[in-house]
Amino acid sequence: EMLRIAVEGYEKIQVSDMELKREGKSYTYLTVEALREEYPDAEIFLLMGTDMFLSFHTWMNPDRITTQATLAVMYRGEKGEEAKIEARKQEMEAAGVKVVLIKNDTINISSTQMRRLLAFRCAAAFLPEGVLDTAAQEGIPLLDAYLRHRWQEEKKVAAATDSRRRAAQCSAGSLSRTAVETPPEQDAFLRAFRSAL
Repeated sequence: EMLRIAVEGYEKIQVSDMELKREGKSYTYLTVEALREEYPDAEIFLLMGTDMFLSFHTWMNPDRITTQATLAVMYRGEKGEEAKIEARKQEMEAAGVKVVLIKNDTINISSTQMRRLLAFRCAAAFLPEGVLDTAAQEGIPLLDAYLRHRWQEEKKVAAATDSRRRAAQCSAGSLSRTAVETPPEQDAFLRAFRSAL
C-alpha cells in the first residue's frame, strides 16, 4: 500500500504484488523469471543497493537472475564504495553479467537510517506525501520492535566485549606485576599489550 502511495502520479510505474501472492518461499530469481514470461521482449533491470550487489553471489540462483536481467546498482558515493563496486562490476562483466552503476546524488541515506528515522517519527522529509501517515498507521509498531531487538543485540555484544576487555586488563595487570623478572623483549610486549586495551 505504501508503495502505491509513493508512486501516485507516475504513470510508467506499476506496483506488483506477485511476490505477496506466491505460495511458499519467494526468491528474486522466481520474480525475474515470472516477469520475463510476462514481458518476453522487455529489457529487465533489477535495481539494488551497494550491499545487495556486493553480496549478490550469496543469493539463491544468482545465475538465473543474470541470464534474464541487467543488474542496476544504485550507490551513494561513500568513501571507498565506488572502488568496491567497480571492482565487482568488472569481475561480473568478465563472466558475462550485465551491470549498470547509477550514482544516487539525490538522497544520501541507507535503509537502516530510514528505519531509524521512521521509528523516531522524523522521516517526513525523505518520503513522498502520504507514505508516513500509512507507516504510522501500519508500520511503526514493527519498526519499534525491530529497534528494540537491535538494541538488545547491541547490548549483548557490548557486554561480551566489555567482559573480554576486563579479562584482558586483568591478565595484563597480572603479567605487569611480574615484569621486573621478565626479559626486556617481554617487557616491551606487555607495554604494547596494555596500550592496545
